[in-house]
Amino acid sequence: MKKKIALIITFVMFVVSVFSGCSSSDENVENTDNTTNTEAQTNTENYEKGNEIVLSMRTTQNLNPLTNEDESVDNILKIMFEPLIAIDNTGKPQPAVAESWTYSEDGSVLSIKIKDNLYWHNGSKITADDVVFSINTIKGASENSVYKNCVSNIASCTKTGELTVNINFTGLYSGNIYYLTFPIISSAYYGSGNMADKNLTPLGNSAYAFKSFTPAKELRLVKSDNSFGKVAATDEICVNITPDKDTDLYSFDQGILDVIAADVTEMGKYDSTGDRQISEYSTNYIDYIGFNWNRSIFQDKNVRKAIAFAVPKESILESVYLSHGQVANTIVNPSSWLYEDEVEKYEYNLDESKTLLNDSGWIDSDGDNVRDKTTNELKEVLKFNILVNEENEERKQIAVRLCEEFRAIGISATVEAVPFADYQERLLNNDFDMYVGGIKQNVVPDFTYLLGTGGSMNYTGYSSEQTDLFLHSCRSALTDETMKTSFSSLQKYVAEEVVYIPVAYRNSAIFANRRVNGELSATEINVFQNAYKWYIKK
Repeated sequence: MKKKIALIITFVMFVVSVFSGCSSSDENVENTDNTTNTEAQTNTENYEKGNEIVLSMRTTQNLNPLTNEDESVDNILKIMFEPLIAIDNTGKPQPAVAESWTYSEDGSVLSIKIKDNLYWHNGSKITADDVVFSINTIKGASENSVYKNCVSNIASCTKTGELTVNINFTGLYSGNIYYLTFPIISSAYYGSGNMADKNLTPLGNSAYAFKSFTPAKELRLVKSDNSFGKVAATDEICVNITPDKDTDLYSFDQGILDVIAADVTEMGKYDSTGDRQISEYSTNYIDYIGFNWNRSIFQDKNVRKAIAFAVPKESILESVYLSHGQVANTIVNPSSWLYEDEVEKYEYNLDESKTLLNDSGWIDSDGDNVRDKTTNELKEVLKFNILVNEENEERKQIAVRLCEEFRAIGISATVEAVPFADYQERLLNNDFDMYVGGIKQNVVPDFTYLLGTGGSMNYTGYSSEQTDLFLHSCRSALTDETMKTSFSSLQKYVAEEVVYIPVAYRNSAIFANRRVNGELSATEINVFQNAYKWYIKK
């Protein structure tokens, strides 16, 4: 969450040498109250004591979750630390350390009640002091720390009781609650003496506790009693220190790592045996088609709709993404609790495309198989380029397919593939006709950057007073009901106007060797959320 939303480049992967710090055996809804996880207890009857799960992360000299700067390290630390607020599989905030919360009437203050009887691994109680200390720690962290942006809207945090705090925000914003998904650390432990001395011996509160750390080699976690109702099914987790993602993929293929998170297409390049389990999850990465709204032909809504009906989304999902994704009909992820299904959908229909173009006066007047239109003696031809970056094979494939479909309805389109630097510069300068793009969205549901007038990634030049009003309503909604209503209205309007053409939300996955048993489940915000349920088969 620390970085601005950015375009994603697909990189060519290559194999590098591998080393391991842990050796593998040749064998092959998180509870938020204080009850025992009976499923995990049952599973423990089926695993070999002493066996361990082997994961990986990058090298680090900092195991403090709030000052750490590496995403792979953060994924591991989440196995030891619970967040203030959790995000479920639908992207909705849920209790974790916080039991409940309420906003002030103007939305500027959030009052949080912490669950009673929560404890750190050393037995000390989790209190309001820990929440205040954690927020101040993030505020003082480097700009590159994973959770730095989480406190950008927080003016101050005040303890109001042993288990209650008030968080004062810089202004009313529906996304404020989503930024409170950072881990909580112990004020007594990290606040005594020099914090740097504690950063390599972390004190957590979840299913696994810190055991040992050998720099450049391994981190070891051990099963621990905890107050979050999570009963770990394996005695230990060993985390190998690896140099990069390529090493992880190769190590997994060689049986050195037990579980990794990876793109499905990446895994296909390395998995020589196919002997693995897979659990896919929807990411916040959306591929879409954008128009240049300053081009006169795209100011015609019938043209935009005709193009939308000519996009074979299901076929693209199958052929380009190998079905590892979900067709998108709105800019909101279909897995999201804010998704509105009752929008105008543009299912592939070339006859409908032709009808819309005919109705708008676009005809082939000179028999060259390209439609044209004359207005006030000015002739326009339905012809344009589709901009993509040449490094991205998926975008190029989509653009080529679009050209074929457009040709069938009398539109002449040409793929214009350029290096990424040129692609990005031309988007920023509004120097294109149409483009195929992709965005990895933030967990915070706010689309002002893409749809708002002057939005940071609104390369199309789109500007609508009505859309800006809908966005403001979404940003100022504080209850579930008002958020659902506001986002529903936004999606319906944007779909009707065909502001963009959403194509697909991509899936990612976690992979496990066959020796691993237990429920595989992940979300983009927590890929190892079920690590405590994994165990080794007898």
